[in-house]
Amino acid sequence: MSRREYYIKAGDAENLLKVIGIMGKNGKIRNDMIRKYNQIDHFVELIHPLLESLCSELGGKNAVRIIDCACGKSYLSFVLNYYIKEVMGRKCYFTGLDYNPVVIADSEKMASELRYNNMEFIETNIMYYEPKQEYDLLLTLHACDTATDMALNFAMKNNVKHIVCVPCCHREMNETYSLGGFEDILKYGILKARIADALTDGMRAKYLEAYGYDVSVVEYISPLDTPKNLMIRAEKRRGIDYDKIREFYDLCEKLGTSLTIGDF
Repeated sequence: MSRREYYIKAGDAENLLKVIGIMGKNGKIRNDMIRKYNQIDHFVELIHPLLESLCSELGGKNAVRIIDCACGKSYLSFVLNYYIKEVMGRKCYFTGLDYNPVVIADSEKMASELRYNNMEFIETNIMYYEPKQEYDLLLTLHACDTATDMALNFAMKNNVKHIVCVPCCHREMNETYSLGGFEDILKYGILKARIADALTDGMRAKYLEAYGYDVSVVEYISPLDTPKNLMIRAEKRRGIDYDKIREFYDLCEKLGTSLTIGDF
């Protein structure tokens, strides 16, 4: 392992890392989990400035409220819960959503083992979840296909100020789009799929900007780890620009496609 300064230090976070399966009983990071540990820690590094800004905005008494859409086994939520509470010394509250009852049950079990009473996990479709509270930050990591768009729609519909999204597959665009004059290039399936990836994430960023968010798209981890390595970060700053919304749909029409983002 490298000598970089870790945000989630193995010695301090031993109990957490053991419960989520990254550390073995011997107190060492499991060989098959070194990459996952590095990815999670780098995620914390990337959003640390955002967390500091959020805590400053909320003041000393208010908890940071975070929702993790398509949470899976909730690795990121558990790690961020530890980091915000134990390292930053701030109150926080997490909600994890996933339609898979198995991963929800696993997450509930791990939260119980860790005595993280400030976390809840709900078996639901993101589209149908009606929140009982406001959230400061929405996370979604590798939510497959349109689940990423559903998560972004949730953030916009419920006025979540901050979004951190690492998209996954982009089947919706790939199955429908066309680029006039580029047919001889798009006949190669792998190239068509990669172009669809870039177009989809670009269109997502464009819609978020139209909805009043400042957006950045950065490389999350090395493409050697996974080709799905982009991170979309967004912060709500303005009202909706309906001219830009129309531009978005004009682009969809030119591409001969439609996207789930904005469909709420």
